[in-house]
Amino acid sequence: MKLNQNESPFDLPPEERALLAEELKAVPLNRYPDPEHQALRQSIAASAGAAPDMVVVAAGANALIELLIRWACGPGDQVLTVSPTYHLYGRFASMNRAELIDIPWGPSFVLPVAELLGAVGPRARLLLLCRPNNPTGHLFPAGPVLELAERFPGVVAVDEAYFDFCRDTLAPFVGDAPNLVVVRTMSKAYGAAGLRVGYALAPPAIAGSLRDLQAPYGLGGLTQVTATFLLRRPHIMERHRGAILANRDDLARRLGEVPGATALPSATNFLLVRTDCSADALDRYLRDRRILVRNVRWEDRHIRVSVGTPDEHAELAAAMRAFHGERDAEQGT
Repeated sequence: MKLNQNESPFDLPPEERALLAEELKAVPLNRYPDPEHQALRQSIAASAGAAPDMVVVAAGANALIELLIRWACGPGDQVLTVSPTYHLYGRFASMNRAELIDIPWGPSFVLPVAELLGAVGPRARLLLLCRPNNPTGHLFPAGPVLELAERFPGVVAVDEAYFDFCRDTLAPFVGDAPNLVVVRTMSKAYGAAGLRVGYALAPPAIAGSLRDLQAPYGLGGLTQVTATFLLRRPHIMERHRGAILANRDDLARRLGEVPGATALPSATNFLLVRTDCSADALDRYLRDRRILVRNVRWEDRHIRVSVGTPDEHAELAAAMRAFHGERDAEQGT
């Protein structure tokens, strides 16, 4: 049971899959795809309320975040972020020989604006913020981000991988703020993790520079057509989004019945769960039962659980209760 990567539990419905198959039949496999991704960029622009020249596409949001770091930073330059947050930011910085500066969240996960600005040095080039944040699941106000965009000397990139679950976005401010970039993915609400499609919304000058840094033919023809197909049919995503939000309530209810487990409020398709036990021990116990959750390795007291189906939630909760029962029996409590 896979509840560790924040994927959608819903695949494309059979009737829509049949329509997609008809479109894919027309894709010539012997020809290179459009290197400019023009049809896909136009569909993204229409969906996001942006101009096509503001859109950059890549094989997933991860590729775009790495591209931003590669574009903004040279060896020894600094990337700032808050912690805990998406764990791959550090890896992408290291890949480009940049230094990651972690600033802890403030009380109640308040964005630490003063601390972030206080950490700015002469080599600060990029500020990365995940909104809503992964793994905490919380949505912080847009105002402090816009303040940072005004005062930070480099580029402020907002990772909106989970935007579709809260519909709170900074995209309307892209362009007005000349250093603001928004990054999104089709892997979550669109249920297209297998496609690997992400996109960035950026001021045209930044978007053009990012596209110039990309290798040609970044997305295959089948991928471009499939992503465009999904964007033209937002009712599929909306139906799945509604079901995921309902299932999130079910997951929170189930976890609330587990002794020692507290699910934090979430604006995403996952819940961060605070436990009264070792997260490492709980994670091992669940893995032995073929249940995968994310051990976020934060204070050894937190796991992250993706929203799945009610049956999966029931199985997870039962396993967590069994773990606590066995632990209490061993401790003689």
